[in-house]
Amino acid sequence: MDEPYGPIVRAIGPTLRELAAGDLADLLGPATPEVLRLLPDLAPRLAEIGAPIGGGGTIAPERRQARTLEGILGLLGRLGERRPVVVILEDLHLADAGTRALVTFLVRISAEQRLAIIGTHQLDAVARDDPWMADLDAMVGGPRPPDRMTLPPLDRDGLAAL
Repeated sequence: MDEPYGPIVRAIGPTLRELAAGDLADLLGPATPEVLRLLPDLAPRLAEIGAPIGGGGTIAPERRQARTLEGILGLLGRLGERRPVVVILEDLHLADAGTRALVTFLVRISAEQRLAIIGTHQLDAVARDDPWMADLDAMVGGPRPPDRMTLPPLDRDGLAAL
């Protein structure tokens, strides 16, 4: 099992690390505490320019996940104001519960964002009672179900070309 939110950290971390400190501070905005919990290596860059990095108090454990989901949605929305954003997350059937909750939340809520989420999973590797199946059902049953595409396994030539 991956670390909590590991796939999203790997997806957005490189983009955030490439930004100038001032741009990073502007982009993180109110999501700064939530993003810094996931990417603590960004904090020194923000501290160098005097950007606020604190969260203004402790967050109750039952609100922490909701704040994280809302923070990442806001961050992706602000990124999308600059240019369209594509987030690709592979093997979601292996993802931790936090990442699965985030993907489900983004798919159901982010309709107004300039955001495309591409997720992969191996349906033949997932049991019917796997938590990923419940998350997938929640996405498909939402107000704007995602487009789904089933790709057959690669044959020998396709695998060699890959």
